[in-house]
Amino acid sequence: MLEYRKLEADSKILGKTVVEVIFKTGESPNYTTTEEEIIKKYNPDYIQLNIQSSEISLVQYFEMHGFRFIDFRLVKVIKIDDNLPNHEDEFSINEISNEDEFEQLSRFAKGLTFDDRYSMDPLFDSEKAVRRNVEFVRWSLINQDEFLLSVSSKQGEKILGFFAGKQTSGNSVSQFFLMMDPELSHEVKKKIQAKFYRYLLNKGINFVNLVTSANNRDELNLSVCQADFTILDTRVILRKLFSKP
Repeated sequence: MLEYRKLEADSKILGKTVVEVIFKTGESPNYTTTEEEIIKKYNPDYIQLNIQSSEISLVQYFEMHGFRFIDFRLVKVIKIDDNLPNHEDEFSINEISNEDEFEQLSRFAKGLTFDDRYSMDPLFDSEKAVRRNVEFVRWSLINQDEFLLSVSSKQGEKILGFFAGKQTSGNSVSQFFLMMDPELSHEVKKKIQAKFYRYLLNKGINFVNLVTSANNRDELNLSVCQADFTILDTRVILRKLFSKP
């Protein structure tokens, strides 16, 4: 039988019971028994799987058990160094540290299109998906080991984008969110990404670890702009619905 866990944060925010099945490469699927136990224990609304994209036979196996493809993801690491361009005179970075500042940022975030599995799912409630993302951004304000940054132009107070992440080692961070105003040009987005990464570099960070949906062409194009980035893995997200989202 496969391992599984209830995703407590997702379940609480979405008001649905969300369970993740944890599949390890080389493991025998035997999913039927696992699902029977999950139903008995949790009565789930939503079950998800995250498996390597090269495991085509497994994807087909789980599709035969009612799962559907919902996302393709790239696991990447970006190395940052002094070759980053410096746009000191164009943008300002602000460390979000209180609820008043977050309220302004949350209004900006609610108008964006996110690339997570819930937001991209045509059968899922889009309002719940937005609420989940905003709450996840809030956690980067609340949790002491995470940080939340916004960027604006030097000429005004309007938020142009934000970055949320967590320092995972002395010189590495995990990037949770890097979101920008969709009306900005690609060239401006490149400058803003460089501004965030320059900020991290000045804090002693040299590596940014992130997971990008293949649906997020903006973020993929921005990654390609970096001189030193590596794709470590590719993953397929499958999901099975047991109730209307």
